[in-house]
Amino acid sequence: RVGVEDGFFELGGDSISSMQLASRARQAGLILTPRQVFEEKTAERLAMVAETAESDAAPVADVGTGVVPWTPVMRALGERAA
Repeated sequence: RVGVEDGFFELGGDSISSMQLASRARQAGLILTPRQVFEEKTAERLAMVAETAESDAAPVADVGTGVVPWTPVMRALGERAA
């Protein structure tokens, strides 16, 4: 059994699952970041910092996503593969 005071990482959570938790929270209408999961650690504390997403508010940009320009090494490897 898992309680609200049990630690996310003590239960086997890791950085990838913290991102998945934040994504699922967003799908449920809550704003929660992976950083908050690391800092707060328990469901009880996360509930205190999570915010409700406003349906008419502009979406919050996800940190670490989007188009990233190729580095010189990536470009060289891409050219060799083509």
